[in-house]
Amino acid sequence: ATPDVAALFIPACSAATRITADVDTANVEPPRVDIVFVTDLSASMLVAPETHLEQGDTIHAAPLGQRRIDYVVDATTQAIEDLSEAENAGSVNLRTALVSFGVAADPYPDPSAYAHVDAGFDATEQELIAAVRSYLTSPMGGTSTYTGIDEAIGLFEASEAAGDDADVKIIVLLSDGEPSYNQFIRELYLQRSGGRIPPGYRCSD
Repeated sequence: ATPDVAALFIPACSAATRITADVDTANVEPPRVDIVFVTDLSASMLVAPETHLEQGDTIHAAPLGQRRIDYVVDATTQAIEDLSEAENAGSVNLRTALVSFGVAADPYPDPSAYAHVDAGFDATEQELIAAVRSYLTSPMGGTSTYTGIDEAIGLFEASEAAGDDADVKIIVLLSDGEPSYNQFIRELYLQRSGGRIPPGYRCSD
């Protein structure tokens, strides 16, 4: 009679558990990458991350080290150090720049009042970190997001015009809220976007 239960024993197999490849990267050219960090320096960056603000609320700054801008500065500084390490290791051909935005609610006659370049693509790691650290005392007003992005795009365009265009272009936007607008910012955006208004855009004159 045949048994109702049987056990079959198969020796464990250790073949093909690891693959080793000898890859020569001597003639591999890493991609050119340009990164622009665009940082919001509006007054709301002075409060704690968990604080909920409505338009028109009074800003009560959190203690130093607990503000939104403190966390942004720490994270951006770490990112710059990590990116510089990757570049020094030869894994990527990288350039980093910094742009900030944040102004009072009343309009100014010059675009530089809304956003400006704090460090260009030629800045060293030390210069980038020093510029980021200056943000700790900078937050001041409204959220003119589009002008910050416009400045970042301007950096890419200037590189392209100079024949120094990157293969990959990245904008890292660091902001805590919805943009605030005025007529000047609206006109600047319309000029650069060819008259297109993005979804959700609102404007007060």
